[in-house]
Amino acid sequence: MVKINSYSQGIVIASTRNACVDSFNFLKGLNQGQFDNYSADYSKINQNYTFLNINKEIMDKDSKELLSMTLNKKLDTLCAKVQYAGFIGVKDRLKALSDI
Repeated sequence: MVKINSYSQGIVIASTRNACVDSFNFLKGLNQGQFDNYSADYSKINQNYTFLNINKEIMDKDSKELLSMTLNKKLDTLCAKVQYAGFIGVKDRLKALSDI
């Protein structure tokens, strides 16, 4: 009996048209541990976006702007880390192939 893995069945993950989400989806297939860690960080950032959206009408302008800028910076940094982790995952796979 021939065992067929999902890679040979022609399964293709569609793009979400969101580069960060696509990078997360890609990393999930490469390194579940890193995906879990970065997902936890994403959840913390998202919780603070929710806090900001709930409280934005009662926050002073400077606090709102500071929190918004910090969250945007954190999200951009996290997305770059996830994208880089995906790149390293592919690089590791290529290295393994060179040993064949």
